[in-house]
Amino acid sequence: MENALNLDTVRLADNKKEIVILDQTLLPNQCKYLSIKKAGDIWEAIYSLRVRGAPAIGVTGGYAYYVLADQIETEDKQEFIKKCTEMMEYINSSRPTAVNLSWALNRMHDVMLNEIHNMSISQLKVRLMEEADAIRQEDIQISRNIGEYGFKLLDELGKGVGIMTHCNAGTLATAKYGTALAPMYIALEHGWDPKNDMHVYCDETRPLRQGARLSAYEMQAAGIDTYVQCDNMASYTMKEGKVGIIFVGCDRVAANGDFANKIGTSGVAIIAKHYGIPFYVCAPSSTIDMTLESGDEIHIIFLDCRREIGAFQNFLLTSTGVGLLGLFSVLLLLIILSGRIVKPFSENYEKQKQFITDAGHELKTPLTIIDADAEVLEMDVGENEWLSDIKNQTKRLAQLTNNLIFLSRMEEQPQVEKIEFPISDLAEETLEAFQALAKTRNKTISSQIEPMLSMVGDENAIRQLIVILLDNAVKYSDDGGKIELSLQKKKNTIQLGVFNTAESISRADIPHLFDRFYRADRSRNSQTGGYGLGLSIASAIVNAHKGKITSNTQDEKSLLITVTFPL
Repeated sequence: MENALNLDTVRLADNKKEIVILDQTLLPNQCKYLSIKKAGDIWEAIYSLRVRGAPAIGVTGGYAYYVLADQIETEDKQEFIKKCTEMMEYINSSRPTAVNLSWALNRMHDVMLNEIHNMSISQLKVRLMEEADAIRQEDIQISRNIGEYGFKLLDELGKGVGIMTHCNAGTLATAKYGTALAPMYIALEHGWDPKNDMHVYCDETRPLRQGARLSAYEMQAAGIDTYVQCDNMASYTMKEGKVGIIFVGCDRVAANGDFANKIGTSGVAIIAKHYGIPFYVCAPSSTIDMTLESGDEIHIIFLDCRREIGAFQNFLLTSTGVGLLGLFSVLLLLIILSGRIVKPFSENYEKQKQFITDAGHELKTPLTIIDADAEVLEMDVGENEWLSDIKNQTKRLAQLTNNLIFLSRMEEQPQVEKIEFPISDLAEETLEAFQALAKTRNKTISSQIEPMLSMVGDENAIRQLIVILLDNAVKYSDDGGKIELSLQKKKNTIQLGVFNTAESISRADIPHLFDRFYRADRSRNSQTGGYGLGLSIASAIVNAHKGKITSNTQDEKSLLITVTFPL
């Protein structure tokens, strides 16, 4: 287990274009760094606690301002100011509880406003990078100073002291050292024995268990005698005399001294007062917000904990599965017997799929040769309508072959590589690529895309799905028709919809749109150039992602295809 002091919580990438953060949602099981540069990715990283701790969020805010400002391509200073202001307000909305975020963003913004009239835009961007680095270095020094003050308190109590923490305010919450955990790191530098001279009690800290996952991880990695306790055990530990001092961090301090930390901190403070145990809040000056009179004005946020709930649900499902194992054993005999009956049909179906795959591979070689021969003939005799037709038809046949092979593979191996990716950005990019095509065909494309949506799946396959649906809509919409792409989150699903107007579409065609080689309007084969495989491929992609695809027409003058993916 690597010492947390050796980990960079947040820093600027070597290319000076990205922010590198340690994804704390994966700790302690996985130590993974993320490189982020898009505004939506930075917002999500702060909101979802991939980067967390008020000081670390502040450092991230400083780097976010520089990285996003560096992406603004303009020499107009007024436009630069406008875009920087919009960007700052957007990033600041990600974590309103931590004042360090707004403090760092405002500090960067003030530098920009003060220097913009004295520098070129390119010079100003370098100045902003220097200021962001300065915020990080200051945070390291401030955290060390907090650690030195805290160590004096430990030294007064004497070696063997018990220390309680709530949440995580260690090096993972800052650029280095931390706040509430800094005194223990400094104690080690002063030669204290980590196993005998101090004993750290980490509250689990529900609902995201920062104490159990992060504080305990830090202290154990440093070799310190560490104990994890459930939150409601804090009272017992203090009653038994195991705790001599309590250190906690915070996100914001009001003018009257009220402070906001993770839920449950007030209970620990009340119990500490009852037992006469000193309770200290470790916070840098950047955490103090003199604009708020009291803690009643501190904005408290509630985080989406579906990931943890999902993990618990998976546990319940697993337990249920084990309990039903006996029943499945009984059903196994029925499956074996039914398998004998279904086997001939299954074998025939598999032979058909294998034939398509093998035939596709066999066709690819002669098609390539035909295409090459046509190219040679064209160089020999020049362009003519016959060679042009050969080449076009060869390309169409090659595309048909590739589509058939793709469908066969999807049926044989329906499992796809699944990683988390921003589907909102993907939809925007894909839609943009169709704008010019639609315009040339006198059609309009609009969108209603909910921002910052992510899903787990094969990014390339989902991109192909959106391309197929948009291509189908462009091809079969009427002259002057309207096309709309929608993307939204509904409960525990992501819904993708593609709507287009049409000259006519029969309700009788709707159930067959996803069948292979089916075309609702066979008279337009020559115009569209398709073979009726596009929507079959789309259906195969959706099925591989455990989703659902449907089609519907309200008036037989329009078509809506809806795709639903589970989260």
